[in-house]
Amino acid sequence: MKNLMYLLVGVCLLYSYSETPKEKEVSVFDVEITGFLKDYVSIHLK
Repeated sequence: MKNLMYLLVGVCLLYSYSETPKEKEVSVFDVEITGFLKDYVSIHLK
């Protein structure tokens, strides 16, 4: 039973990392990123 549980957890972990995140474009106004995410998120104004 324990081996089956480890197998299922392993498959779930592999499945969750199988696809890389894609870039998304959103429309925003008057935005300022603060906190932990400010090093990873950039804002490009058109």
